[in-house]
Amino acid sequence: MKTAETCDGAMSPPITPATPMLLQLADLVFERTDGFTLCVPELHLACDEVLGVIGPNGSGKTSLLSCLLGTAQAGHGRVTLLGDPAGRLALATRQHFGLQMQGAGYNELYLVRDIQRLHGLIYGRSDAAVFDAFGVPALGAKRFGRLSSGEQQRVQLAMALAHHPRLAVFDEPTSNLDPAYEEAFCGIVRTRRAAGDFGALVITHSPRVVTLCDRLMILDAGKVDALGAPSELVKARFDLVGCRIVAPAPARAEALAALRDTARRVIETTAASCCTEARTCGRRPSSTCKATVWTVAPSGRPMQPICWKESAMAEAATLPRNGGAAALLVLHVARIELAAFLRHPLSIFWTLVYPLILFLLMNAIFGRPAAEGAALSYTDYLITGIAMLNVVGTSLFSFVLPLIELRAQSRLRLLAAMPLPNEAFFAGFAASRLLVLGAFSGLFLFALSHLAPHGAALSLGRTLSTTAFLVAGAVVFTGLGIVLASVIQRTGTAHAVTNILNVPLIFLSDLFLPTALFPAWMQRIAELSPVYVFVQALREIYTGQMPLAQQSSWMLALLSVGLLLIVWAGRRFGWTPPANG
Repeated sequence: MKTAETCDGAMSPPITPATPMLLQLADLVFERTDGFTLCVPELHLACDEVLGVIGPNGSGKTSLLSCLLGTAQAGHGRVTLLGDPAGRLALATRQHFGLQMQGAGYNELYLVRDIQRLHGLIYGRSDAAVFDAFGVPALGAKRFGRLSSGEQQRVQLAMALAHHPRLAVFDEPTSNLDPAYEEAFCGIVRTRRAAGDFGALVITHSPRVVTLCDRLMILDAGKVDALGAPSELVKARFDLVGCRIVAPAPARAEALAALRDTARRVIETTAASCCTEARTCGRRPSSTCKATVWTVAPSGRPMQPICWKESAMAEAATLPRNGGAAALLVLHVARIELAAFLRHPLSIFWTLVYPLILFLLMNAIFGRPAAEGAALSYTDYLITGIAMLNVVGTSLFSFVLPLIELRAQSRLRLLAAMPLPNEAFFAGFAASRLLVLGAFSGLFLFALSHLAPHGAALSLGRTLSTTAFLVAGAVVFTGLGIVLASVIQRTGTAHAVTNILNVPLIFLSDLFLPTALFPAWMQRIAELSPVYVFVQALREIYTGQMPLAQQSSWMLALLSVGLLLIVWAGRRFGWTPPANG
């Protein structure tokens, strides 16, 4: 096997540990565009081990995390998680991986209980006791976006641990937590480590979390300052008198200044028996009531312990991984996406209110009976045109922009760490949007054709066939929208592209401005538009002029193209925001 160049320029053999590692990193070199360089020669994480990463701000902790997750491309080195390359974890591998990240989260319009249910459907198993330990059920009726930072952190931690992963990665897991929930996190990690086949990498500034770590890596200015057991690192760098730090070693004074509090707590919990006291929980001791360590705080008072009750995996939440479970997952995604869409005021306005206002305004100004020999009055022309405008505009814009914005806000990043097939998410996503468009289009066509002056008064059968044709077209445009979301990475670019597309869509597609009034050269341009072709076919169905066999051929072609676009674009879609360099 070929050797690799280390950070110092020397050659080092590849790492071949005797036992499989949960996490393995070798000769990592990552350079940012601002000139900062992260260099980690070697790092591994074994089963039944908790590895802590600490360091002052700007030391490279976030860059290390990005390399571990594959969201930042290292210039040199190799990283594997559970045997798979970083950033390319197979679905089966993600089944055993848990992730909590600062700045990430879920769709702000999701209810917490829907997020918890989503966890069980994605993993096929979910330990309710973990959610209980973080108080998640009490938050069930709240939207994720209306939670405090600490409450959002609790939901994230429960989602990262409730499926009992083999490997978990935590990014400052207790930074926003109350002491009680911080102790709950520590208790769960202790229990999982004691149960075996579990390892965790924790980026932290918390002295209490540091006491969980079997090994500690200190980063400073992008380089590994030290790596080893916490008590060994502290004793090697600090003079110890009782439970107080007298002075750091001169050579490390500046580098370790930011770690003074962490070092103090490590000393207090490892240096002398006076600084720790093992006690049992206040309840009657039992086989499920684990011993809890009371850690002496700098003030000398013990921290209040929490009795962590280990539970078996909830059988009721365990689902077989088969077609039925996949269908339930798609249906759940469709339901929560539909609910999120209906909770968004702007989405409701542009999808349901704006088309009605536009119709009423245009029909009041230009509405008139059909000319002699004409199949459509301007009112019917306007009904079909605005229904089509709503399908195209909503599919391309009201669906695409929120999706890109959610990704830019890291509201989709955690989904990348879950065994959630892209196809399942986008099948549910598209189904929720198609349901909205189908219901609105049917009501819009039927009601306005009867109520508006000069309308054609559609029969129920004609309304259903016209609506079905619109929905088939919406499948295509929803697929095109997901294609745009998979190609366009930045929100500003997405807004610019959609605004540019709006011009030909509104003025050159014969939706509510008759192209017959345009100069001949503009009419020829309009006839090249796929939207123009589609709306002419739609009007033939609306007036009953298209045979049923031809309608069926149109719909079969539209559905086939649309589903292919959704599947292809869904597989290409990236969950993580673009790197800033």
